Amino acid sequence: MPEVPESLISQPAVVLVEGDEDKRFFGALVKRLNLDTFQVFAVGGKAKFAGWLRAIKSSPGFATVRHLIVIRDADEDPKAAFQSIRTALINAGLPAPERPLASTGDTRLVVTIAILPGGDRPGKLEDLCLEVITYPLSLRGGNSRRSNLPTGLEIASPPSAARNDAGR
Repeated sequence: MPEVPESLISQPAVVLVEGDEDKRFFGALVKRLNLDTFQVFAVGGKAKFAGWLRAIKSSPGFATVRHLIVIRDADEDPKAAFQSIRTALINAGLPAPERPLASTGDTRLVVTIAILPGGDRPGKLEDLCLEVITYPLSLRGGNSRRSNLPTGLEIASPPSAARNDAGR
């Protein structure tokens, strides 16, 4: 079972993410938004969420947690990614929401699962970031979201954008 840093759980909102890069990203976001009651932990990869959820539940510091947010990349299959986290929560004896971004109604511990980039799209955090960064470029007209990118940087259109382009 993974070693959860018990003594470091000191805030009522805990965010579990896959890896160190995710931790840096969400840690910076939490800091930027002045969310002082949030702590971000990297579990060490998507395969380690189940062990972390079992371990964190029995951690003495977990008694103070009121909101648990689990963030995972969709990779190739967003539904399977969500189901893997939901199953891990259930197997750990924790509340499990019925769908992504829906929170459990438990009054002691509210749990939320976020699968990135969001919706039913495959991908990861980096895809969402590229979309956000390049979206203003697309507002300039046409398909400039690709033409204004630095040379050698390729991004795929999200499924919704591909449908919109086909309809023109």
